[in-house]
Amino acid sequence: MNRLPATVRALHSADGLHLLDLTLCGHDCTAFACAEAAPWQPGQRVEVVFRALDVALSTAPCPTLSIRNCLPCRIVSIRHGRLFSHIDLHCAGEPLQAVITGRSAATLALQHGMTVFALIKANALQLLEPPA
Repeated sequence: MNRLPATVRALHSADGLHLLDLTLCGHDCTAFACAEAAPWQPGQRVEVVFRALDVALSTAPCPTLSIRNCLPCRIVSIRHGRLFSHIDLHCAGEPLQAVITGRSAATLALQHGMTVFALIKANALQLLEPPA
C-alpha cells in the first residue's frame, strides 16, 4: 500500500460527495471522497493511501486522459514475475510502488533510473489524517 503526505488546497462538495484539490509530492492532484460532512479543511496535512495495483505508468505525461493525477517518478527497482512486474519508484523523494502486467513493462521498456509518470485515478486515493 502506498502512503504519501499531502496538503489539502481546496474542497468542493455537493450531495455528500467531495473533490479535494491536493498538493501531493509537490504536484497538483485530486482525490474523491464520500462523506456526510467533509472533515477536511484547506491547509490541512493529510496522508493519502492507494494500492500499487491502482497505479498506471506512462513514459510521457498524458494531458488528454481523464486521469488527472500524474506524478513524475524515477524507477529505483523492477522485479519481474511470471505475470506482473513490481516497480519501486521515487516521487519527489517519496517511495511509491506500482504493479503492472509484465507485458506492459516490456512494452514500455522500463529500466532502472528511467523517468516515468505514475497515473492514479482520484477515486483510488483515500485520505487519512496523519498521526499526531
